[in-house]
Parts: sequence; C-alpha cells; structure tokens
Amino acid sequence: MMEVKQEVIIYVSNNCSESNKLIDFLKQANIAYKLKNITEDKKYLKELQEQHIYATPVTQINDRVILGFQKRKLESELMIS
Repeated sequence: MMEVKQEVIIYVSNNCSESNKLIDFLKQANIAYKLKNITEDKKYLKELQEQHIYATPVTQINDRVILGFQKRKLESELMIS
C-alpha cells in the first residue's frame, strides 16, 4: 500500500486556546505541519481572508479545509485512529 503524502498547513493565532489544542494534537499524533501564525505575520491573515475565513484555527490538508479544532474530523482526514 502506498503512503499518501499529505501537506498539512495550519493557521493559528496567539492567545487562542483552540489553536494550542490543534498544535498539541498534531504533535502528539506525530503529524508534520507548516505553521502560519496570523498574529505574527499579516500575510497569512490575508491568505485566510481571501478564502473568506475570519477565525482560527484552520487546518488545510491538501485541498481540504477544516475550520476550528474538530478532533474527529482531523482524525478521519489524517487517518489517525
């Protein structure tokens, strides 16, 4: 069985408990991700706004977008049991 290479990008903001939960979840699951902090870099905020998204956290897995910290959805999308 071939391993599917997934690109995981997460958009987070400072002082956001949901963002922290998402980061902890991905670390515990040993999932590699690219972090984009909208508080520290406004270009990431602009990227989200161009997709009409105005809250964090946001997880992009390839072309799928998951808004907020939705553990079950993340587990199923990332094939974590």
